[in-house]
Amino acid sequence: TLNKARFTSADLNSSSFGGCMLAGADFRKASLEGASFHSATLSDARFGEARLYGADLRGANLIAARELTALQLSQARTDNATILPSGARGPFLRNSGAERARRTM
Repeated sequence: TLNKARFTSADLNSSSFGGCMLAGADFRKASLEGASFHSATLSDARFGEARLYGADLRGANLIAARELTALQLSQARTDNATILPSGARGPFLRNSGAERARRTM
C-alpha cells in the first residue's frame, strides 16, 4: 500500500495507480494529467493545486479527500462508481458541492 505517501510536486503524468491504497496520500502541486486512479482508495488524500486534467478517477474512493476543487474534478474522468469527497456517488456534476470533503470521525 501507499497510504500516506508523499507525492508533493511530483510529475506523475500518465502514471498508473489503479486499485492502489493511497489513503491520506499527499498529491499537493503534483502533475497527475492522464494518470489512472481507477478503483483506487484516495480517502483523506490531499490534492491542493494538483493538475488532474484527464486523470481517471472512475471507481475511485475519494471520500473525505481534501483540497479538491470543482474545476479539478470536472477535468478528471468520474463515473457512477466514483465516491466523491462528500460521500456522494459520481459522476461529478458542477455546482453539486460534491467536491467538499465529508468530515470523518
